[in-house]
Amino acid sequence: MITFYGVLLLVFGFALALASVLLSNIFLTLSGLGIVFYIIASHYNFERHMHAMPLSSKRFISLSKAPVGQFIDCSLELNVGMALPIRFEETLPQFFSVKGNKSGASVGTARLNYSFTSPNRGMFYVGPTKVVVNDPTGLFYKELVATNAREVLFYPSLGEVKKYDAQLRKKSMHQLLGIRKSIVQGAGTDFVALRKYLAGDELRQIDWKATARMRQLMVRTFEAEKKQRVVIVLDGGRLMHSGKEATMLDAGINAAVLLSHVVLMRGDLLGFAIFSDKLEFFLKPGNNRGQFYKLLEALGRITPIRETDFINSFRQLAPMLPTRSLVILISSLQDGEKKKVVEAIKLLKAHKHAVVVIAPFEPWFEPIDGKDHLVRVIAESAEEKYRKDLDAVASAVKRFGVSVVPVGPGDMAATSLKKYVYAVNKGLATI
Repeated sequence: MITFYGVLLLVFGFALALASVLLSNIFLTLSGLGIVFYIIASHYNFERHMHAMPLSSKRFISLSKAPVGQFIDCSLELNVGMALPIRFEETLPQFFSVKGNKSGASVGTARLNYSFTSPNRGMFYVGPTKVVVNDPTGLFYKELVATNAREVLFYPSLGEVKKYDAQLRKKSMHQLLGIRKSIVQGAGTDFVALRKYLAGDELRQIDWKATARMRQLMVRTFEAEKKQRVVIVLDGGRLMHSGKEATMLDAGINAAVLLSHVVLMRGDLLGFAIFSDKLEFFLKPGNNRGQFYKLLEALGRITPIRETDFINSFRQLAPMLPTRSLVILISSLQDGEKKKVVEAIKLLKAHKHAVVVIAPFEPWFEPIDGKDHLVRVIAESAEEKYRKDLDAVASAVKRFGVSVVPVGPGDMAATSLKKYVYAVNKGLATI
């Protein structure tokens, strides 16, 4: 493409040639045509070199996955293969926070170093890099794009998890959450007593000192705490993406992160599912640290754009869940029809699951500011309707032993933990 300076020079050449005709001056004619010819020939030569020019780029990113708020280092190398002036700029989401320069100018080659982070969870692209190459005279330029984009996943913040771990250093989990120990004798870690050796006992259980003292084989018995099977089911539908400062989905994600951390720390089996108009993600119950990071990645990828279909989603989910699980459903239950929600929950109860519903209450996520009387009347009317709809669902599922707990943005995580502790103490999903 031709620069503004090149356009001026081209116009000047044509004007000079035109003026020479009016003035019958052959010198001006040759000068004007020479300028025009020079620009055309230079442009052809520049474009020919551009087509043959091997634009190359190398990008290094320190992390491909990180929690929201953590900075990721990025370095970029560009080479246009010729000693030509270049300008370049990285393509990043506008809401990214950047430390360092993401643009610059150089000749032939360039190197960028900067760090970035996102305040929002999700999958984002870093790049591509926009490059503008100028010819040495400044008459022409070529816009190029280095196809070097990389995906980066920002998963939910671990702030609440870190706070919980800090409290755990001062108190045990049972003291902190109020969990009562439910124990059985078995291959645990806490010593209970000595007993006589029985056929089938493992040799490693024999206490040789006690055997020598008692002059007969004695084995140690231990106690193991009963484990629960917990499955967190999160509604990732469009209607969950509602809220003023924090959406219902964001609060649900934070609650799921903290609850899953506690479940795994206690040694229970953790499963996880996300649904909208269908089952979008399912993580089979297990107990290893990999479960937690798989869950974080799934939460980072949620895009709430589809409508929620409880029946279709739960028809897919129910057969996949092991029998007798504690299902903690996080959903506003806004499906339009009470009957659909009830039928979906009945699918879970038919497979002998204990079900608790943590229901973010939309009016609490969208507080009304200001003193406009009409606005307040409309808001109160809407809240009353939401309350009636939620109460109707809660009443319908109560006869199946399912409790529905309305929550706001500030108490969703705490309420989820309380319901989990209650289920553990009652042994509702003991393996």
